[in-house]
This record gives sequence, C-alpha cells and structure tokens, in this order.
Amino acid sequence: MYALPLYSLLQPNEQLKVFEPPPPGCRLVVIATNVAETSLTIPGVRYVVDSGRVKDKEYDKVTGVSKFVIKWTSKASSDQRAGRAGRTGPGHCYRLYSSALYDNTFKQFTDPDILLTPIDTVILQMKNMGIQNVENFPFPTPPDEQSLKSAVNSLVNIQALDKSESRPITALGRAMNEFPLNPRYAKMLILSRKQSVQGYISAIVSALTVSQLFMFDSHLNHFRQRVEQEKRKRSQVLAAKKKRRAIGLDTTSDDEEKEEDDEEEEWDDEEAINQMNEEDVLSAQELKMRESCGKAKQMWSHPTSDLLSLLRAVGAYRLSPNPTQFCHQWFLHTKNMKEVSSLMRQLQRIIDEHDQGNSEMSDDDEEEEDCLLRPPTEEDELVIRQIICAGLVDRVARLATEEEWPGLDASFTSKNRPYISIQLGAKTPVFIHPSSYLFGKYPEYVVYNDISKSKGGKIYIKGITAIQPNWLSEFAKPMVKLSKPLDVPAPRFSSKDDAMYAFVHASYADASSSVAQQQGNNVWQLPIQQIEITVGQYGSNFVFGTFARLLIEGKVFKDLRVFKDKLESSGMEVEKMNSEKAIQFVNAIRSLFGNDNSVSKQRLIQRWQKEPTFLRDEYVRFVKKRFKTTVQDMWPPKQ
Repeated sequence: MYALPLYSLLQPNEQLKVFEPPPPGCRLVVIATNVAETSLTIPGVRYVVDSGRVKDKEYDKVTGVSKFVIKWTSKASSDQRAGRAGRTGPGHCYRLYSSALYDNTFKQFTDPDILLTPIDTVILQMKNMGIQNVENFPFPTPPDEQSLKSAVNSLVNIQALDKSESRPITALGRAMNEFPLNPRYAKMLILSRKQSVQGYISAIVSALTVSQLFMFDSHLNHFRQRVEQEKRKRSQVLAAKKKRRAIGLDTTSDDEEKEEDDEEEEWDDEEAINQMNEEDVLSAQELKMRESCGKAKQMWSHPTSDLLSLLRAVGAYRLSPNPTQFCHQWFLHTKNMKEVSSLMRQLQRIIDEHDQGNSEMSDDDEEEEDCLLRPPTEEDELVIRQIICAGLVDRVARLATEEEWPGLDASFTSKNRPYISIQLGAKTPVFIHPSSYLFGKYPEYVVYNDISKSKGGKIYIKGITAIQPNWLSEFAKPMVKLSKPLDVPAPRFSSKDDAMYAFVHASYADASSSVAQQQGNNVWQLPIQQIEITVGQYGSNFVFGTFARLLIEGKVFKDLRVFKDKLESSGMEVEKMNSEKAIQFVNAIRSLFGNDNSVSKQRLIQRWQKEPTFLRDEYVRFVKKRFKTTVQDMWPPKQ
C-alpha cells in the first residue's frame, strides 16, 4: 500500500505526488480532506470510503469564539465524495453509515458561509452602497439577527460606522471598503499610510489574510511519516531477499552481497524489526529535527508581538536570494509565502490607483516595497503595535488579578495565567495559546487576532500583541468613557503642540456586546489619561473658560506670568464665569475661535498682528489698579 496524505500544509512538491503513479506492486491510497470533494480529480481512483463525517469551524454568533467540531456532512457533500470514484473507470463508494442516517439526519446542503462566519465585510459594503436598514434587507439566505447586530457593533467599535442611531458609514469606513480585506486589516493599512510604516503593515496584513506561514508541527509530523515509510520499505526489501535466497534465486555479486550483509546487521530480520521500539528508531533523527524547529522558532520570535514575528518572517523571505530554499531551511510554507507577496503587490496597486491613478505596479515600485521591509527600528515597532491596537480595539484582554481568580468560570494552572477578555465578559477566562511567542510572558494588556475553544473547553487567544492601556483611550473612542477633567492634576497648555490638555479618568467597556449586557460588570478602569480638551468633548463654555484661566495665570504666554501675583481676581473665577468681567473675557475669546473645536495660541498671535489691543481691556480689568498702566504699555505679550 502506498499512502499519501492530502492536506494544505504539505509543501507543493509533496502535494503533487498524488498525481504520480504508485510504485510497482503498490496500491495508491489517498487520505484527503474536504478539498477532494469538488476541486480535485485524481486519476485512477476506483474506491472511495466515506465516513460521512466532516470537521468544520463553527463560529459562536454571541461570543465570537470559533471552534472545530466533527459532525455529519450534508447529502450534497456525500454525493460529491461518491463522485470521486470511477471518474476514469468503474468504481464504488463504501459508506460507513446507514441509509436511514443518510435520509433522516443529513442536511440536504451545507450551510452557506454567510451563516457560519462574521459578516462585517458584507455589512460595510451594504452601508457603502447606501443601504442603511440592513436588518430588513431581503438576503437570499438571511443571516440571523444576532449575526447582524454583532457585525454592526464590530464596525462601530472600529469606527467604520457612526454611533448615531441609523449607523451611517464614516469617511474612514468608505476608505476601508476600497480594500479587499477584513475591515480591521483595512483600517490598519489606512492608518499605516500616515505613519510611514505602510510596507510593514502591508506585510502583516497579508500574512494574517493568508495565515499559516510556519510549518513547525507539520514538518515534524511529515518527517515521522517518512521515517515510518522508510522502515516498512526496508522490511519489505529484506523479506523479499530472504525469500529469493530460500528458493535459490539470489544472483547478487560479492560487493552487493557485502552491502546486503551490512544491511542485515542493522535490520536483522523481520521479527526483530516488528519488535523494535518505534521511538528508539526515530528518537535521534526526530530530536535533530526538533532542534532545527526550535532554532527557527527562536529566529522569528519577537518579545512583544506574534504579528511582528510574522513581519520578520515575511521581510526575510522577500529579501532572500532563493525564497524556495529559504522556506525549506526555516520551516516556512512556500505556497503561502508566495501568496503573501502576491497580496502585498495587489494592495500596493490599490493604493497606487487611489493616490496616483496608476493601474499597474512597475518593477521600481516592487523594489521600493522591498526596501520598506528593512528591519524596523524600535520606534517603528512601537507605531506598528499602536496600529495593530487600533485595528483590534474590541479584541482586548487584560491579565486577571489573583483576587479575580476564584470568581472565574473555569479551572486553570499556574503555567498559563488567565486573562479577562472584553469580548467574553468578566466571568469567562481566556488563555494565551501555547503556540504564541508571548506564552509564559504575561503582558498586562494584549490584543488578539483570533479566539477559539479547544476540545476540552478551554478558550485560547492567538495572534497576540502587547499594548499599553492608555492606547485604548486614543484608538477605541467608541468604547471609552471619559470623566470630567480633574482639578488635580490641573489642565495645562502645551506651546509645543499649541493645544490644551487635561487629565481624566477613563473606563473601557463594550456596552454593545450581548455578553457585556448580560453580565453588566465588565468595565475596566484605565490609568489616568491626558487628553486634548476639545469643544466636541466638553462644550465651548468649559474649553474657552479654561483657556481664559490659563491665559490670565500666564500659562499660555510667559510675559503674563509677572502679573500672576498682581491680579485682583483668580483665574478660577474666569473659568467658572462667576462675574461680569469674567463673562466678557470668555466671550471675547469665544468671538476669536467661533466654531473651532479647539483653541490655538497661534490664532491669538495672528489676531494681535491685525488688532494689537484685542483682549487688552478685558485683561486689564483683572489687574490691580497700580499695575494697569504697565499691562497696557507691554500689550500684546510676545511669548
């Protein structure tokens, strides 16, 4: 028997062996996945054995957790399997289930993907087409209500849709819709264009879209299979030679006989071979293979992000002189790495068409793209992690405290500490998957690209990137609530940024999540945040009143600091507008900025260039009488 496993993790040259004729005296047996149902015709197949089972990825519409389950296939898929036999000659299908099970249990057809996967991309496309009421749209196969809600909430969280009641598409959402990507990845790519890290994010996004770049486990499994095949082959050869000798048909030369004797010393006889411990035969070679895998894993490892590990692999592949040999040496999937490069070029063409109207990418463009994949600096990596956080803002987990452990709804060990996910609520722990490069490191806050449930019921997160909690206030605005500005520390003005900042308490929660609504307590208090004070956030009275206070106290212009102890009224009076002169001062500032969302020192300087007395009389009213003339003589302040 000559058996070939047929699955996508094999290298392309290994997959193509299924089309080669089997060795003389052997029968070809193909152990295939579902791909063989419709997309592959292998010549010479005479018999098909159908178990009637299929292993599919199921998606929980409420929690977003995916898991693989083994279940009965559909009647249509079963018929396709039977159709593999006899394509080029007579054949037969042996079904390992009864006709009653087929008639009464099997579905007629497999459920379409719109019922089995998140539909964020579909909803975004519909919103971009002007279809606002997606809940009542007449889908050919309508998704359930929970899937629609989850998709809309997800798009709101990543700011592709507005928070208003009708959930219209935003300008960012329209830009995201131009890319043939998951909206999260499209957002990451758009943000990267403003930060000069587009080449790096393009590589990461392409790797996430293609998936399965590393082949450590599959290499080990395939290596074990090849050694076992070699072991059986040697056993058969030795048995055949013994049989020839027994009947006097052996006519080998002296040299050949010596080689056979050497072989027989190693493989004594068939009985000894059958009694050998398989682990003893494989241990030395497998240990060497495992050491090679460990070395490769260490080469790609990044201390803060699995996605940056992918970037290292893609960057090295793109710059290698012999990509195929490079993949074989460092345990990378050759076909998938080629797909990553192809997708990167496609994304670059889309960007070129949008920016310059170029429909094709030249060789010079491709050369420039490779240059972007030079090793990123620490500053680049920080920006990349922030962009990853922006794309995965509602897939955040924080390390559970020891006080929270007793209340978690699952068991765990000290070898893998639990995290609490905003996606699943405070009572369901998640764990970093052992395949992650961050396994055992326990960063306090992480974002993850995928979440799945194991056969034992444990929930794992994959594609981990460590983040800073204060990033959530900037990138997860729909999910963050800010308190009123704190009096201590007090608001301040930054001349460098020409903006006002305040310190606030921030809380992070996914209020739209069904799980969050059920539990009602998965609200995270983030560290005190420093944010820019804007009219849209706190209203014009507070913004202009605070600016007036800082101006009077000399915190906007240094020239006014000398009058801080010469004031009749405090700056706080102006901020709270407790007097007529305070109201007049604030209204004068309001007349300058009008409908602006924030204040600007530069705007005030420009006004003084045209009208040097602007705000002078309003300010003088706060100064003690004997200093009023001094203020009038030095007005306006220069710095």
